[in-house]
Amino acid sequence: MKYITTAFLVIFNCASIHAQKKDSISIDSIDTKYHPLFSITTDLAQYGLFQPNIGFEYKIDTLAFGINVGLIEPSPIFAINPLANGQFTDPGTVYSGIAFRFYLKIYNKKHPYSYWSFQAVYKKEAFNNISFSDEYRDEILNTYTMSENGTVMGFEILHGNEITAKDENYTIDLFYGFGYHVRAMNYTISDENTSPTYPGPEYNGLTIALPGTYSSTFSTFTPVIGLRIGWNYLKKE
Repeated sequence: MKYITTAFLVIFNCASIHAQKKDSISIDSIDTKYHPLFSITTDLAQYGLFQPNIGFEYKIDTLAFGINVGLIEPSPIFAINPLANGQFTDPGTVYSGIAFRFYLKIYNKKHPYSYWSFQAVYKKEAFNNISFSDEYRDEILNTYTMSENGTVMGFEILHGNEITAKDENYTIDLFYGFGYHVRAMNYTISDENTSPTYPGPEYNGLTIALPGTYSSTFSTFTPVIGLRIGWNYLKKE
């Protein structure tokens, strides 16, 4: 009887220790925190500009480094404005090309899903042999063919907030701000066909397109808004 009692106590103690270890493991697994190490993303706002894109982001503590690469596609909706009077200076959305965005995020320590971001932009875009028609007052019409190679460079200052799923595998990132962009244009105008009343290179202060090869550069401030969604690869804290 003594040996049976001793054996029972040993089994009970082993079972208790195993249960305690199991509880400890369970508690540790619950308390273990995971944080994104890198993310694969896409900016949904760019699709509205006909620019499909993919991004990669690497996170270290309160910093994140990212790159977004997008294709620039001609818009089937707003390609050419038939009532414009100077499309050779701003051809609209007829470009094809590629866009790169390099950015740094700095997260708020008190609000870890809020951040400020600094982004550099580089775009290479072009179009070939597109026909434009510029209409001026008094029904003066100027039709011409144009080709262009352009480059856009700039920087943007952004503020964003991330909405992260409970398991942190997925992230929705809304950001907004402003940028300063510089566009360099090299373009050629040919095949001009004007109305009989065409007055010459200028009309009432408006410069009219003439055949030739030109270069110009201009800069502009622009608002920026984006909605980035991403899948996160997690690391254990």
